[in-house]
Order: sequence, then structure tokens, then C-alpha cells
Amino acid sequence: MLALYLVAVAIVGWVIYRLWLDPLSQIPGPWLARFIPVCNLRMILTNKLVYTFQDLHDTYGPVVRIGPSDLSFATVTAFDSIYGFDGDKHFALHGSRKGLLGSIGGMEESLANVTRKEHRRLLRPLITTTLAELTAACTERYCNVALAETLQAHAVGQTGSTPIPLSTVNDRCLWQLGSMVAFGTRSTELARVHFHLNLRWLDRYMCFLEVCCTFLPRALIQDHMPAFFKAWQTICAICRQPTDPSWKDQPAEEPSFDDHQLARLQRAATKAGLTDIPEALLLINTIITGFSVYGATETALNNLVYFLLHHRPCMVNLEAELLAAGGSVDELTDGRLAKLPYINACINESFRMAPAFNGGILQRVSCGATVEGVYIPPGVGVAVDHYTLGHAKPYWESPDEFRPERWLNPNRKDDFKASRPFLIGARQCPGRQMAYQILRVLVAKMVYLYSMELVNQDFDLRRDSLSSYHWGGVKLNVIMTPRTPGVLGY
Repeated sequence: MLALYLVAVAIVGWVIYRLWLDPLSQIPGPWLARFIPVCNLRMILTNKLVYTFQDLHDTYGPVVRIGPSDLSFATVTAFDSIYGFDGDKHFALHGSRKGLLGSIGGMEESLANVTRKEHRRLLRPLITTTLAELTAACTERYCNVALAETLQAHAVGQTGSTPIPLSTVNDRCLWQLGSMVAFGTRSTELARVHFHLNLRWLDRYMCFLEVCCTFLPRALIQDHMPAFFKAWQTICAICRQPTDPSWKDQPAEEPSFDDHQLARLQRAATKAGLTDIPEALLLINTIITGFSVYGATETALNNLVYFLLHHRPCMVNLEAELLAAGGSVDELTDGRLAKLPYINACINESFRMAPAFNGGILQRVSCGATVEGVYIPPGVGVAVDHYTLGHAKPYWESPDEFRPERWLNPNRKDDFKASRPFLIGARQCPGRQMAYQILRVLVAKMVYLYSMELVNQDFDLRRDSLSSYHWGGVKLNVIMTPRTPGVLGY
């Protein structure tokens, strides 16, 4: 009986603390968010994470409490504070969603997830240098190979009035490209399917960790991640669900191309005198490169094509720019495309309208800091939601309209600091230039080769797409007609 009384007292005390004594009790947000991570659980389970964040900010303002120890911001000032060059002094990756998920399968040692500064100082020059070298040396060639093979496999341009599932074409093209860039080889369709199964598995696993964060410090959970992972595996086994994703599904074939990320990392480590660096560390960073080329760029490519097909005047302007840029598709090199203003404006506008990553996966953990006049105690998770910021009226004129021209107007009223999809500071994405190159080459060559007509005009990105920590589900059924009859360009 005494035990029951003690449990009751503990529950009442916990409720009182959450309602009135918690340092975050004055931050606006859904009432249930004081007790459970209702926002993230609902967003993940309904696959509407991106738009739910925006709805919360529209309702409660630029700072919202979305969980017992979880805040979301939607201001440029907060972005600079959390992700800027001084951000690492006040906000840690250790214990964040990215840090927690990165503790699986050795990924905690990748540049994207590593929490130890000495390891980041070791890895960043290697990763940044080799990605820049790949971008200059061979990524464009791999884009051409992957695009040609995928177009041929789907008989694009040879089907008359039969629509092509262009989103699937893009998806498979980027999967092969990611494998070529990372390992110099082609991957299998089974591996691509398995990758998406892993994503769904991780969404559910993150729900479990969010509940744990309600009662335990985030850093403590990451420090004891093997125990929590084992507990989750037990739950999955009881529910007869997959228990262990396979992250190290390496290509089985011998490399078709000599130049790739893994080979360059090995040479760079040797050149730098890092002879004792583990091969597994280079391998996991290479896997992350392949996943990033596929996961992030595939989303960006489908979103960009979606906006162009839904905004015919923009597509007409892009067609005019590209058709005037060269006498044949082979003349559309990235060196030439990088100098074309409109295609780059379209890419920037698409990143603003639909950033590949949202604030949820870009979370940091406060070490004790003040953001927007709000003191954030140590251990509280914080993030700036990119989608909300990219659609915020204080920063953008007509924020919900796709207007590439805004990026070409020197007298703009827009604040471009409200769209920085590759972050800033010490943790900015080292693959930024590669991502732009991939998007320029693939979009330019498809638009140059084919006139495109969207068949499923009723598909609405906001209503019909799926978004958890990864955005997907974009459906593009397109009639693709060769601009020169019988000439596909390949």
C-alpha cells in the first residue's frame, strides 16, 4: 500500500512540476506537449511532420514547445544562434535526434554524427576535400551515366502518350548515382527497397526514444544507447516486427569506376599520415555519402520537377535558357550550367519551398543558452524548422508562391538568410556544391531532351506527399516527348 502512495505522490509531483515549475512552462504550445512528445509522435506516425511544424508555428508563434524538453524555433536569429559558427559552444549534437539515430551501426563516427570535436577536426578536411575533388573530377560523368541508363531502362521518350513515372525514374537514377559516387559501382534494386524499409524502421525507433526522453536526460540515453537499442529490439520481437536494420549493405560487385569516395578517402588518409585510421571509419563515411546523394538529392530533384511542372511560365523560362545554352545536350556541361542564372534560381527557390531536411532531424541539445530572449536550460532539445522559416511572411514576399525570379532581383524584399538548407558554421554540409551540380545536370538534360506534360495534375505536394524525418512520396506521372523526333540524346 505504501508503494502505491509513493507512486501516486510521484505522479502528482511530476504533473505539478510540468504544469507550473518547469522552466519551459511559459513557452506556448499544445497542452499535452508538457507531458509527452505528442507533436513528434503524431507527426511521425501520420507522415505529416513538415507541415505540422508549420501549423504549430502559425498557431503559437516563432517559438513552440513541442515536447516536455523540446522547442522549435522559426526565426533567422535563432538559426544563427543554434547553427552558426558559435553554435557548438552552446548547443551539442550529443543527445539530439541526429546523435541518437547516429548511434546505430557505427554511424556515430561519421562526420555528420560525430560528437567529439577532435574526431570532427580529423574527419572534416578529409571529407570536404574528397567531395570537392569528386565534384570537380567525375560526379558530372556519373550523372550522365546514371541518367542514360535509367532513361533507357524505362524507355523514356519511346512510349508515345503513355505517362512515365518520372519520380520513380529520378529515384532509381539517384540511387545508382549515390552508389557510383560512394563506391564506384552500381547497386541493386533490392538494396534501394531495403533502404526505405530502414527509414520506416528508424521512424518507429525514434518514437520510442522520444518517449524515453520524456523521463530521462537525452545525454544519458545516448551514453547507454546499446541498452535502449536492445530494449527496442525486444519490443520489435514481441510485436513480430523487424528488429535490426542493416546499414552496411555494401555493393557486392567489383567497382566499375576507379574514382570514388572510398578510394579518395583512403588516399587522402595515407597522404595526411593517418595510417592508423580505421578502415571501418572511412567505410561508414562513404556509406553516409551514398545515402546523402540518394536521400537528400532525390527528394530535392522530385520537388524541383514538381514545382516546374506546376508552374508552366517557370518551365518555359527554363526551357528558353537551356535551349539557348548549347547546340546539343553534350554541350550542357556543369561548367556552363553553373553560369546560367535561371536554373540556379529555380534550384534555390525549390530549396526554399521544400527543403530536403526539416528541423526535427536538425535538433541540437542546449548546454544552457538564451535564444530569442528565452533561456533554454541544459538538456533541452532545440531546432529551427527550415520549412516554416522558408514560408514565413516576415522574411518573404508571397512566401507560398514558387518565384525563382526573387533570387535574381537585386532590389528584393526577401531575406535569403531564411533559406539556408545546407546549414552554416562548423557543421554545414560539405556536399553543397555536389548537390547543386547533380541537380543542375539532371534537370537541365531532361528539360533539354524532352518536353514534359504532367498527367497527375491533381497531386498536391502539401496534401499528398509523406514527410517524417525524410521527405518523400512525391508522385510525378509525366508524358515525356523528345524535342527532336527519334533523338533521345543517348
